[in-house]
Amino acid sequence: MKLLFLFFIVSFFGFSALSNEVIDIDDFGENPGNLGMKMYIPESVKNDSVSNIPVVVALHGCSQTLKNLMEGSGWNELAEENDFIVLYPMQKFINNTSLCFNWFKNKDISEDKGESRSIKNMIDFVIQHYKINQQKIFIYGLSAGAAMSVSMMANYPEMFKAGAIFAGAPHGIAKNGFQGMKVMLNVPNKTSEEWGQEIPNYNEKVNYPNLVVVHGEDDNVVSIQSSFELIKQWKYLKKVDNEDRIKEENFGDNNLVQRISYADSSDQECIIFYQLKEVGHEITVDEGEKGNQGGKANMYATDIGFYSTYFVVKDFGLLVE
Repeated sequence: MKLLFLFFIVSFFGFSALSNEVIDIDDFGENPGNLGMKMYIPESVKNDSVSNIPVVVALHGCSQTLKNLMEGSGWNELAEENDFIVLYPMQKFINNTSLCFNWFKNKDISEDKGESRSIKNMIDFVIQHYKINQQKIFIYGLSAGAAMSVSMMANYPEMFKAGAIFAGAPHGIAKNGFQGMKVMLNVPNKTSEEWGQEIPNYNEKVNYPNLVVVHGEDDNVVSIQSSFELIKQWKYLKKVDNEDRIKEENFGDNNLVQRISYADSSDQECIIFYQLKEVGHEITVDEGEKGNQGGKANMYATDIGFYSTYFVVKDFGLLVE
């Protein structure tokens, strides 16, 4: 009888498969971007032992598999330890042969259109079916996934509390595929106000999401200048002056990591930048068993003794003490 009940629930919600790692969601509503949706649900959520559940939306990079993303970043392990759901939007080959989110196409990065709308509908699905704390929805992405994450925060600023952008770009930096290829290494230099004007329906009364930026100095796919320009854009949105708030060299006693933070008008940290030496187009991990260690080195992740996902979770305020 319990198995029949479980089958009914799975079918009713559109869950096409269950595993120890992820759930496939076949029908999350309107899907104009033709994306796939997967989720990781920690045991505490499955057992209904927690409420006010946070959500992290994690967007992969070009050609990056879900397995690679999960193993490298360690998102599922951190979700299990800290009681939050991870939502994985997935690109399809038919949309982009390199499996990149189309961060450079107006039809996919415009509010309520294309891939942007599909991802929003995925989040709405999670809100409808779980006891979600809507004040604790976050987004994370690498490369093309990072650029799409920025567009999601630009389009739906009141939906997200913060985003973590690994080798991403400002919203509006490209309007087509040709521009997209060009600006990855030849990044336009604009003022904060000029970048701010790229934000659709900008409203100075809106509290735009906080921002965590991570970028390697040796990135030869997306220039680190792209992150400098993104920070300019977000300074405009968060009304931050040009002065660094705190600059920490050798962050965490690691001489490859510099952490710079900026404060808003209420002196609250709202933009954080991790600038990484000797790191290319990848995330960073710290393989080990200590509390601030994790992740796994692979094609898109390198071990420099700095578990970037852990510090993103910490900066998001999601660590369970």
